[in-house]
Amino acid sequence: MKTTINLDSIYNDTIKFAVLSLIFLLTLASVFAVVPDPTIRNVPGEYATIQTAIDAANPGDTIIIAAGTYDENIVIDSKTDLTIQGVGDTTLIEPSLGIGFAITDSSDITIANLKIHTTGTDSHGIWVGGTPNEYGATTGLTVQDTIIVVDGYSTGIYAEQVSSPHTGWLIGGSEHGNFITINDGEGGTGDGLDLHDVSESEVSYNEITLNDPTKSTNVLWTAELSDLSNLAFEHNTVSGSSGSEVAVLTNFIETETDYDISGVSFENNTFSNWGLRAIRVGAGNGDGIISSIEINSNTFEMTEDTEEVIGGTAASDATGTGNTFNVESPATIQKAIDAAFEGDTINVADGTYEGGIDIETSDITLQGSGFEETTVIDITEDGYGFSIFSSNITIDGFRFEGDDGTGTGVEINYEGRRRD
Repeated sequence: MKTTINLDSIYNDTIKFAVLSLIFLLTLASVFAVVPDPTIRNVPGEYATIQTAIDAANPGDTIIIAAGTYDENIVIDSKTDLTIQGVGDTTLIEPSLGIGFAITDSSDITIANLKIHTTGTDSHGIWVGGTPNEYGATTGLTVQDTIIVVDGYSTGIYAEQVSSPHTGWLIGGSEHGNFITINDGEGGTGDGLDLHDVSESEVSYNEITLNDPTKSTNVLWTAELSDLSNLAFEHNTVSGSSGSEVAVLTNFIETETDYDISGVSFENNTFSNWGLRAIRVGAGNGDGIISSIEINSNTFEMTEDTEEVIGGTAASDATGTGNTFNVESPATIQKAIDAAFEGDTINVADGTYEGGIDIETSDITLQGSGFEETTVIDITEDGYGFSIFSSNITIDGFRFEGDDGTGTGVEINYEGRRRD
């Protein structure tokens, strides 16, 4: 039997097999490519500066910064999964001029356990770029256990507005809160936090203080170029502002297109030393809508007669309970009542307070310091101390005084009629 062998066919099949084998091996190589193990990079032990360590870092790396003072403007650009960690407040980032950390086009960056001190105008502690400077969103930023001190008209943490929002930020957290202090300096006193277009994020367990505030908001959280959702402001202690202390607004800077915010939680915070009001929530400009606002279990330290306690175009849509208003003259009882929700408590310190106080919210408690003390409601001629237009009101520990004996301490109103 004669056998014919087609060499051309065998050659072609061999080439095809070799090519397919090469493709297969390259595919395996890509699947099982060697990824560098996370590395701890020490400054200044291995790297002379923080910047050189960041530039050398790969995803998953941790940069440990020893005690010392570092005169650097640190740039984190296009980095992923990077932790920058000090050894406490002895790790001091103190640039002679400008920003402490500038973060752009990055994700999952953690800054922890160090101190940042900046001086001057636009010398933010941490600055995150956005659309105005042609950067995209930064996601997953975490700042914990860090002290930020700013002397001048700059912000502790500043996020630029961005057309697709920054998301997944955690500023603080249980047992990992930050201390942010803004002092008067060049240009005045800046803000604690300016968070423009930061969505799905939490600010919690921080202490934010503005000393001698001028043109200053303690925390400004706004929707500028994006709709936002699920903003949590919880367990913070804030002190100081010239206007609103904590403002959640739509279109504060950008006014061409209205944007909305859905889901805002103020919970277990302490507010004090505000200028016009403790909380403002609503439109900054335009007709943006803020919905699903909850104000629960906060403490408001009222020591001055300010414009109001809670305000803004969306304030009337908020729900809440369990808040405490501590009123000390010259602050007024009426403004505490106007801000209160059902289930809230108003504690009134020693002092003399003007009567003619209307109560239109149900289920609130007004607690004076005792009629034998000096929590006095001053009643004018034919006037009244408290006039109740609601139900389930507790009034305890007050003394009512009037010069001519013609007034009423507490009157109950029903369907517009006075019943003494």
